[in-house]
Amino acid sequence: MNSLDRYLYKKLFALKKKNTALWNGKWGARMIRVPNGLLSHVFSFVRQNEQDKIFAVFNFSDKLQEVTFKETLYYGRYTEYFSQDPIELRASSRLKLKPWDYRVFVK
Repeated sequence: MNSLDRYLYKKLFALKKKNTALWNGKWGARMIRVPNGLLSHVFSFVRQNEQDKIFAVFNFSDKLQEVTFKETLYYGRYTEYFSQDPIELRASSRLKLKPWDYRVFVK
């Protein structure tokens, strides 16, 4: 495992511990798939409870993808977990994802 992998896992484990929507079993929240315009290449979901919310988007292809979403469940103001950039997502939002790229938005 290289240092980039260790960094990624360390960040993800810290997020899972801090964000109650990601907790296991009855303590966490159910994953709800968010339909998008590229279902064969991009996977997106929301997990939320009374305290926390996460919206995650993954490009499982070797091509640049520009994705739009078909539900309102993801709307809101977030912080992108890895870059710490603030973002507001709404109906007109489009995300550009590089090959194998991902975004994890937290509230």
